[in-house]
Amino acid sequence: MIFKFSNPELLSPTGQIYDLSGALVANCAPGPNPDDSLEWHGKSSDHVIVPGGIYLYQVTLNAKSWTGTVVGAR
Repeated sequence: MIFKFSNPELLSPTGQIYDLSGALVANCAPGPNPDDSLEWHGKSSDHVIVPGGIYLYQVTLNAKSWTGTVVGAR
């Protein structure tokens, strides 16, 4: 999953993936263009492929955050 966004000020973005209980699954890595993208490879923080299901994401850039859902399918 690649999260792409506008970042004209070249701030440092962060992103997290959570399960539906709110537990942190993983932090997003820098994307193909680290200034305006983050990515998640469908793995937990300990590099294990997560089960199929619905996950929540939060992308933060400066003081603004965006949240939503992403579906992991097998």
